[in-house]
Amino acid sequence: MKSKRVFVSGGSGVIGVELVQKLEALGATVMVYDLKPCPEVFSSSVIYRQGDMNDMPARDLEDFCPDIIIHLAAAFERSEESYEFWEDNFLHNVKLSHHLMSIAKDLPSLTRFIFASSYLIYDPSLYQFDIEQEKPSVLKESDPVFPRNLTGMAKLSHEIELRFIDQFKSQHFTYLCVRIFRGYGKNSRDVISRWIRSALSEEPITVFRPEGVFDYIYAKDSAEGLIRLANSESVTGIINLGSGRSRKVEDVVRILTQHFPALEVNFVDSSIPFESSQADMSLFQQNIDWMPEYNLERAIPEIISYEQTKLSAQRVEDCYLNILVTSASKKISLIRAIKDAANKISSLNRVIAADISKNVLSRYIADDFWIMPRTIDENINEIIAYSLARNINIILPTRDGE
Repeated sequence: MKSKRVFVSGGSGVIGVELVQKLEALGATVMVYDLKPCPEVFSSSVIYRQGDMNDMPARDLEDFCPDIIIHLAAAFERSEESYEFWEDNFLHNVKLSHHLMSIAKDLPSLTRFIFASSYLIYDPSLYQFDIEQEKPSVLKESDPVFPRNLTGMAKLSHEIELRFIDQFKSQHFTYLCVRIFRGYGKNSRDVISRWIRSALSEEPITVFRPEGVFDYIYAKDSAEGLIRLANSESVTGIINLGSGRSRKVEDVVRILTQHFPALEVNFVDSSIPFESSQADMSLFQQNIDWMPEYNLERAIPEIISYEQTKLSAQRVEDCYLNILVTSASKKISLIRAIKDAANKISSLNRVIAADISKNVLSRYIADDFWIMPRTIDENINEIIAYSLARNINIILPTRDGE
């Protein structure tokens, strides 16, 4: 990667943060585009653009002249997708990927395009069952596809777009669709990070289907795998990226209770299918002289340490202003103006966007986000309780009805 120019979409995400730091360490020049603010761990040499990539002008990429593009940016929901996700998926998955490729396909500098796809593309009948499974279902790249949700549909759509473009541009650049399995890492919304945050706050965790089997891959390993695949230009088309070693949900719970002996675990019956999935890493092993190194036992302590540091910093920040902006919706300019004003007083001040919908753009601009209840009399106690718990100093309602 030394002297390479690498464009990373979604570079402030869980995998992106690890990826950008690794790329810099290898001597690459990196440009990042993301809705979220630039992570503090990035060096000043990272060229960072904050904004909606749907609005990214072609000149931004043309002027950067990337050798490699790694497309990570995506919207997703960890649990069952909500009705509101319909629009978010189209804008930030389908439309965004198409827009990026429309610019990238004609870049004379481009030699390699890496797309972070997902195992959600595979037909769920291959790995979801009505009863617990003794062995995981090993999914290989040639298995039938039938995306199980909108996110999987969007990933498959872009895979097909890349296959189409390859018919005309294969002499100019190569592409690879990397189907990543169950990712987890630092500062994530995945269930492992959520449970760790609950444990640190001495709150109980709720567990559904502890018998479920997933191929958990740590973000550091995902980042390393993507870099090695980007360097292997002979590998094209579709390839899996997982640990190749599936684990049960109950294994995660067991490891957490070792670190948090007082953790209260509530096992709840559920009607959701039993998942039993694992990546077939044969093709990866044949082409890349490396395999993911982290297991749950090694990765979880790193995440705990990260969350402890973050929690300590939060306790310090609680001494400063916490500003709650309600009905934040798409009021990006307002949120940015409030953040700019707050930062002039102290860099520790935080702006929290709040809305009844979780699929709003303001959540990516604010320092934090709250899915709040409707502002009606029946919910006043809940709103007050949240404000007290988060040490909210200022509330800015932005809708006349409030």
